[in-house]
Amino acid sequence: MVIEELLSRPEFMMLLYQGQGANLESGSEQGQGANLESGSEHEQGANLESGSEQEQGANLESGSELKPESSRNREFGVYGIHYAEACAGFGAVRLAGALKDWALLERLAQRYAVERTDAVPNSANHVDVNVYGILLLELYRVGTGTAFGRQGMAGVQQKQGMAGVQQKPGMEGVHGMGTGVATGRQVMEGVHQEPEREGVNRAGVWEAFLEQGLRYADGQWEDPLPGGLTRQVRFWIDDIWMIASLQIQAYRVTGNPEYLNRAAKVVTAYLEKLQQPNGLFYHGTEGPFFWGRGNGWVASGLAELLTELPASDPHYSAILAGYRAMMEALLQQQGDDGLWGQLIDHPESFRETSGSAMFGYAMQVGVNRGLLPRRIYGKAVERAWKGLGKYLNEDGTLREVCVGTGQSTDINHYLTRPRVAGDLHGQAPLLWFAYSLIAP
Repeated sequence: MVIEELLSRPEFMMLLYQGQGANLESGSEQGQGANLESGSEHEQGANLESGSEQEQGANLESGSELKPESSRNREFGVYGIHYAEACAGFGAVRLAGALKDWALLERLAQRYAVERTDAVPNSANHVDVNVYGILLLELYRVGTGTAFGRQGMAGVQQKQGMAGVQQKPGMEGVHGMGTGVATGRQVMEGVHQEPEREGVNRAGVWEAFLEQGLRYADGQWEDPLPGGLTRQVRFWIDDIWMIASLQIQAYRVTGNPEYLNRAAKVVTAYLEKLQQPNGLFYHGTEGPFFWGRGNGWVASGLAELLTELPASDPHYSAILAGYRAMMEALLQQQGDDGLWGQLIDHPESFRETSGSAMFGYAMQVGVNRGLLPRRIYGKAVERAWKGLGKYLNEDGTLREVCVGTGQSTDINHYLTRPRVAGDLHGQAPLLWFAYSLIAP
C-alpha cells in the first residue's frame, strides 16, 4: 500500500513525466546533462555546484540543449554525455516501458536521436562515458519490444552513420548476434530507411540505438589486458556499475554470453580487491570510508549482474556471496527512517538519498529474483521507499543528494559535503527503484 500510495502522488508522477523523468544535473555545464564533469566522483575530484540550470527549471526534455564537454575536461581526453544523464535516462526508459507510456518513450527517443547526440562527441575511452550505451540499448530493448515501437514514428529524425561515437581501430567489428545488425567487420554506415509513412521508419530508429550502444560495449574491450579485463578498469568502486551494466545490456539485446563473461570477470576481480571483511567497500585507496553513493554503485551493479548471470557460471558463487554479504551489512546499518547515512557506518552522518535509493533498488532486485528472503528484505525495501518519499519536492526533485565527491582521508570531507535537490545522481536511482517495484 505504501508503494502504491507513493506512486500515485502528484509530485512523484511529475518526477516520472516531467521531461525525461529527471531534472538536469545541478551545476556547471553538465547542468544541461551533456558532459562528463571534470573528475565527477573520480580521480579529478572536481565538485558539482548546487544551483545553475536546475534552479531555472531545465529538464531532460526532448528540446533541451545537449552541450559539449568543457574544454578543461578535454585536456584529459575524456568527453561525452554525462553518466548521470545516461543513468537517469536508462531508468526513465525502463519506467516508460513498464507503464506503457509511449508518449514519454517517444520524447526520450527524440532527445537521444543520433542527430541530436552528434553534437556531443564521445571519446569512448573511459567508463564514465562508455556507460552512455546502457541508455541506447534500453531504448532499443523497449522500443522493439512493443507494438508502438514497430510502427511508424513521427517526429524522430534519423541521421546517416553513427557520428557521435568516436570510432577507433578495432572498434569496427560488432560481435555476431541474432538481431540483424552488422557482424564482423561489417560496419553500419547508414541505417536503411523505407519510404516515410508516419514519419521515419521506427524500426530504423531503434536499430540505430542498438548499433551505437554496441559500439560502446565492444569498444570497452578493445585491446584488453592480458588477463582479459578491459583497459578501462581503475578499481574505483563506481566501475562495478559503469562497466557491468553496459556489458549486461549488450547481453540482453544480443544473447551473446561473452558480454556476461566480461562483466563477471570484472566484478569478481573488483570483489577480490576491494570488498572489506564487513561486506562493504571503501571509497578507494585514498578514501578509507564507506561512502554511501559509492557503495550504492556497487550494490546496484551486483544486483544487475545477478539478474542475468546463470548459476552455472564459474563466477556466480563468488559474486552471489559478495552481494549477500553486502546486503547483510546494509541491512544492519539501515536507519529508523529507512535511509542510510552519507557514511554508512557513521549514524551521525546526514541522511543521503541517492545511496539510499540505490540500496533499496539492489535489495528489491534480490527479493524479486529470490536471492534474498522477502520476509526480511521486503520490509527493509518498504521502509526505504517510504523514507525517500519524505524527501520528494512538489516539482519531483529529490532532496539531500550529495554532490560529486572525490576521495579523501579526512572524514570531515564526507561529513560536510553540500547536498542539493534534483541532481541526477539522485533522480536516476529513484527511477530504478520505482521500476524494480512495479516491474519485477
